[in-house]
Amino acid sequence: MRCSPSLRARGAASSSPVTRRRGESSSSSARRADAASSDAVLVVAVAAGVQLQLKVKPGGRADRLIGPHGGALKLEVRAAPERGRANDAVERLLAERLDLGRAEVTVVAGSTGRDKLVLLGGISAVELVRRLEAEGIAAAVRDAG
Repeated sequence: MRCSPSLRARGAASSSPVTRRRGESSSSSARRADAASSDAVLVVAVAAGVQLQLKVKPGGRADRLIGPHGGALKLEVRAAPERGRANDAVERLLAERLDLGRAEVTVVAGSTGRDKLVLLGGISAVELVRRLEAEGIAAAVRDAG
């Protein structure tokens, strides 16, 4: 990271958790810091179960849950994004890690993109938050309205 000599002398670049971007005001850098620190997976209760936004990285090194990413759950699967293989891997991973039946996890939107919406049946929003937090992932229930 490049910073001015006066900032380097004061040690501001090394002690500041969020450094301002070029042309960014101090208030917007503070908002960025707040958003990063309050980042959690948002769980939405609906009539058919619980909905969860996903950010998927197909073709990764391992099948794993990564963590919150702007309200969505970021995860990585080894399967390639072709002929529905990555979607199947996403459904299997979520079922396994969240202790759900395979049939209770369904990709309902975003089947051809990295941003997906999944429906989880047979679990309440509060229980899903508990299971995500047991995996070390911050989560919160959001009202459907």
